[in-house]
Amino acid sequence: MPEIFLDPVVEIAIDGRTFLDDIAAKLIIDDHNRLNRLFAEEALDPPILIWNAMSSQLPVPPLPFLLTYWSQLPRTRDIPLASAIDPHSMKSALGHVMLLDVLGRGEDFRYRVYGTNIAERSGFDMTGKRTSEIQTSGYVSKFFLAVYRAVAARRQYVCTQHNPPTEVSAETWDRLILPLADENGEVSRILVGNVAGPWRSTLVLPNTNILPHRP
Repeated sequence: MPEIFLDPVVEIAIDGRTFLDDIAAKLIIDDHNRLNRLFAEEALDPPILIWNAMSSQLPVPPLPFLLTYWSQLPRTRDIPLASAIDPHSMKSALGHVMLLDVLGRGEDFRYRVYGTNIAERSGFDMTGKRTSEIQTSGYVSKFFLAVYRAVAARRQYVCTQHNPPTEVSAETWDRLILPLADENGEVSRILVGNVAGPWRSTLVLPNTNILPHRP
């Protein structure tokens, strides 16, 4: 099984990196305990992760569509080619799609595409930015980084559901995270379908009072 990114120098220099690598390593073997602790520290329910889920297990459209689209792409070795991605073929799902570049050996990920529906519901646009730069609660970027690293290492897809920070308008996010390879067969990009759940009845903004949210 491919190794995840481990850099002793960076681990010492950046707070939380060792913890991140440990979460990713556990997720590779489908052990969620470390990840669940991350959410428990925020008084949140643990996220749901299912490796290689069937279409019938994907809770919301357009996730089944994206899984079928990804499965039918030309492949190198065991996963589809990143170069085969055609935005026009995903037109019905584009508002819910993120496409990320794998930076280095998986230290970070940069958003090439950040769907308009995702930006609207999250309250920010990450196009051109890195996953580590997400400005909401720290557990979110740790969660995303660990899952992306595990997907790249396992070379398999995973679906997740998690609770976002209270300043985000959605109560939950359902995500389908799909690896893509370059011509050498290395995981070079991650395709993500990301669908917001119900609107929050109230929205808690940082350094403000609780405000009612208008759907």
